[in-house]
Amino acid sequence: MTDFDAANLQRGIIQEFGTKVQGQDDVLQECVSLCQLFRMPPNELYISWEAFDDSSLKLSSSTSSARQKATSEVSVPLLRELKEWIHGKREREREAVGKPRVGMPTARRSLGGLMGRTGLGQTPGRQERPREAVAVRPRVEVKDVGEGKRNYRYMYGKLSQKAEILDDIIDDISELVRAHYDLEDLGDPASATDEDVVVVGRICSDADTGAKLTESSLLLESSRMGGSGVRTPLKFEHGFSVRGKNDNGFGLFPGQIVALKGKNGGGGWFSASEALEIPLLPEPPLPPTSSSTTSFNMVIACGPFTPDGDLLYRPFEQLLSEVSRSKPGVLLLLGPFIDSNHSLIRKGDVDHTPLQIFRHKVAGPLRRCMESNPGMSLVVVPSVRDLISFHSAFPQAALSDAEELGLPKATICLSNPCTALMNGVTIAASSVDVLFHLRKEEFVKRIEGSTTPLDPMASLAGHVLSQKSFYPIFPPTKDVSSDVNLDVLCYEFLRIGPTAPAVLVLPSMLKQFHKVVNDTLVINPSFLSRGSYAWLECPDATFAQEMGGKSAWEVYWKNATIDLRRLPTQ
Repeated sequence: MTDFDAANLQRGIIQEFGTKVQGQDDVLQECVSLCQLFRMPPNELYISWEAFDDSSLKLSSSTSSARQKATSEVSVPLLRELKEWIHGKREREREAVGKPRVGMPTARRSLGGLMGRTGLGQTPGRQERPREAVAVRPRVEVKDVGEGKRNYRYMYGKLSQKAEILDDIIDDISELVRAHYDLEDLGDPASATDEDVVVVGRICSDADTGAKLTESSLLLESSRMGGSGVRTPLKFEHGFSVRGKNDNGFGLFPGQIVALKGKNGGGGWFSASEALEIPLLPEPPLPPTSSSTTSFNMVIACGPFTPDGDLLYRPFEQLLSEVSRSKPGVLLLLGPFIDSNHSLIRKGDVDHTPLQIFRHKVAGPLRRCMESNPGMSLVVVPSVRDLISFHSAFPQAALSDAEELGLPKATICLSNPCTALMNGVTIAASSVDVLFHLRKEEFVKRIEGSTTPLDPMASLAGHVLSQKSFYPIFPPTKDVSSDVNLDVLCYEFLRIGPTAPAVLVLPSMLKQFHKVVNDTLVINPSFLSRGSYAWLECPDATFAQEMGGKSAWEVYWKNATIDLRRLPTQ
């Protein structure tokens, strides 16, 4: 229980407000009186003060030099403003007597060791937006390539529409294969032929139990245009190979669109002798050169941002300390921020709403971090598991109300998945763990006679790029369906294109890695709850442009800096 002794309150207030009250005994005494009057701990007084209306508060002595300059001419005494705030708060308290408090329990318990210093505030309804620092021009230009693709309805559509979309996926890749390999026509895997034909279809399993693919359970599904939508058993001939590749394995998973050469000899199955690679997207354009430098650095971190045993968000606090020290141009954060799978939330062992937790544990520290690093761009991408998002299907709309969430005004909220241009570098990201899902579902057909080992992580990332989809698996298995909530009707928002991204961020529970796959830098920063994040420095592209040709991106990435970092241990 909080001790409301004046001496203890003074120490707590000085700890919370710092230099704002030091040497101002009259202000300090007013704060003590306020805490005693409303039985309010010093930390809650500080949070309520932060949330007070910007037009009424001009709190000086900020940590930001920009804010110091903006407030240097303010001559209204802090004591008078504090008294006005106290008077207004008392008036609001008297008006609220007898009225239920929206979204707050009648009896209030402390989270104690679960959340440490809570300080989430008790103001009813929507809190006022905290004061923003003076606007500073961002050091990195961030442009949302997917702008206009954020708001869409989900759980709305017919089965026939879903079937048409699944067919369109096959037909689109069929046309790419036909044009790339200069084929007059494509065959139907269900039709018997004497000669080899090239067919394009979707990999399926004949097992309804959700078991992993095996060579004996493979089916090839054609589109209704290419083969009446029939599923045909798939077998591989002795000496099966992949055209243009010498890897000793060929990965297959449910939902994958493949191009195969072979024939149906009338035995009721399609016998494949060769696989043709799906044509890749054009390589991304190099960032344009200008009089100003295009090089920049960024920190990439993915939630959960707190361990499963508490809601203290210590890893997140450590990350922001590192950000304040290193001062990157961009901070890219991918959810979940308030994880629906967190053990305490699943058990209901919390006393505050997700919004309150987010405002105090995420948004508040982010505001202070932005103040200490003026010009940094903050980019936020939600997760399907985020309790602060009203969109629980994938693809997922961006967080809709940054003001309600208490995020800094300059926050750039992107959809999930998203594609953005950062100083001309195309960066794509998704918070769904597609790499782990692919690893669980992938069946690898061994290639006889090949001695080149298959790189598992590069192969998984290659599936995402070659299928041109942030989530090429269909259907998701039952055990991960709640982490995806795949909405087939909005598949167009899962497409990667029209060019390949320069950087593809795919957080996964698999081991951290970064690899260049088909000129795209793929980064798995892992999860911040594990103490892992990534640091990326993108260089100026002038030297790479001078190289020209296919080697330009290879040269570019050799001059970039990619660090997979760990938070310092305590």
